[in-house]
Amino acid sequence: MLISRRSVVVGGLGLLCAGFAQRSYAQAMPTDFRVGYQKAGLLSVAKKEAVFERRLKPLGIEAVKWSEFELGPPMMDAISAGAIDFGWVGDVPAIVAQSVGAKFFYTACMPASEHGMLVPEGSAISSLAEIKGKKVAFARGTSAQSVLLKLLARAGLAYGDIVPVFLSPTDASAALSRGDVDVWVVHDPYFALAERVQRAHAIATTMDIVNGNSVYVANPEFARKYPKTLAAAIDEVINVTAWAAQNRDKFAEATSAAIGMDVDAVRVAIGRSDLTAGPVTRAIVDQLQETADAFLKVGFIPQPIVVRDAVWPLAG
Repeated sequence: MLISRRSVVVGGLGLLCAGFAQRSYAQAMPTDFRVGYQKAGLLSVAKKEAVFERRLKPLGIEAVKWSEFELGPPMMDAISAGAIDFGWVGDVPAIVAQSVGAKFFYTACMPASEHGMLVPEGSAISSLAEIKGKKVAFARGTSAQSVLLKLLARAGLAYGDIVPVFLSPTDASAALSRGDVDVWVVHDPYFALAERVQRAHAIATTMDIVNGNSVYVANPEFARKYPKTLAAAIDEVINVTAWAAQNRDKFAEATSAAIGMDVDAVRVAIGRSDLTAGPVTRAIVDQLQETADAFLKVGFIPQPIVVRDAVWPLAG
């Protein structure tokens, strides 16, 4: 067993959730807990180690049902539709989903992975200012969009100053190698892999800006009816994250095996990750709201949102 059974509670999240649980539906318990996960995330480790199964069985959960998703947007659709109860996505898919009326709660968060703005080996581009007028690849509806806007602002440029090219990480990697795009904005571990294999060079990273967040989301009906179950699941997420922070090599090996990526690149990515998890505080809400407002300004979302309206529970 990789993960310690000691309880790790960050920022008072356990107390907040327990308090919420005592206020309503305190005796209600489901028999199933349906979780959406992505291979590269910490929930993949939770699945392998059966941490939810052990923790939730005494609460009456007979089965934890796992559904794999390749991307965040379809997971958000499943959360909103009530097809799954709990999942993990980047902040951008959640913000976009909220803007089109999806029903969910932000329940916990962790810092997003590192991102890089990359140029190919030998490129004449050496600074943010020089990307004006250039073809910039990134995956639409992902955290790369948010990072791009922040880096453009840092350089005094607007979204209209670049030529956006919407590509998946795999397609963008090939396009950068062929010279079809000039710049690529991508998250780890693709960032680390491009540096290692393609010898791509980062002209800027999320070390230069305030990075975004990944978020754990829940179906709101489930959260209201079964707050004790949700609180216990979030506590286990925090335990898993603490284990990963203390066992980065093992986490890298597990992630590499799950996604089929070069283990050395994954080690680099995990080595520079901020592996902490905790409640959605007011400061986090402000960061999410800033991203949402920036997206609205450039037309990435169709209407304004109020992030705090979808937070469970809101920490101080």
